[in-house]
Amino acid sequence: MADIQYIEQLIRDLVSAFVERPTELRLKVQPSDDGNTCYWAIKADPVDDPLLIGAEGSHVRALTFLIAQFGLAHGMTFTFRLLTEDGKRLRPRGAPRDVIEYDAEPALEILQRLMTGLGIRDVKVRLGAGVGPRKSLSYIFTISACSEENYRALTHSQNAEGMTVVGAIGTLFRAVAKKSGVRFNIEVERGY
Repeated sequence: MADIQYIEQLIRDLVSAFVERPTELRLKVQPSDDGNTCYWAIKADPVDDPLLIGAEGSHVRALTFLIAQFGLAHGMTFTFRLLTEDGKRLRPRGAPRDVIEYDAEPALEILQRLMTGLGIRDVKVRLGAGVGPRKSLSYIFTISACSEENYRALTHSQNAEGMTVVGAIGTLFRAVAKKSGVRFNIEVERGY
């Protein structure tokens, strides 16, 4: 049985890291009577709708995929819906940031919790400096998978669209980084 509260807090923390008004974020989780399925819905301040949707729907697809993967990891079916206001909203264009200092540890902690929530055990997650020179600070998160099974769970397509766990996480982590004016890259390697 899934620890719904753990996953709920994890999703809330992940989404809060890239929206502009995290205090307005509403997450509704409704388990079915039989306990085999769970319905997830997110409603945010309308200003954050474009951030939750992402370019061409990339963020909402990544969230939908990850939430479904949480369900699969726990033998359940999780479905997700993003509830938005009617009408078209433009993606906000943030001003470029001249960030010379950034604490990436909170993102590392979220990534470690994602591995736990997805049931991917026996992995190590490391944080390192990205390669430069660049226009902004860059960080690399390296996930070392000790088994071929874990490596495949992270890197092989899990749906008809060809999405992978590491790809979905990478999409959402780029949104977190963009909000802070830095860059994140995620790598997966075999063994540690």
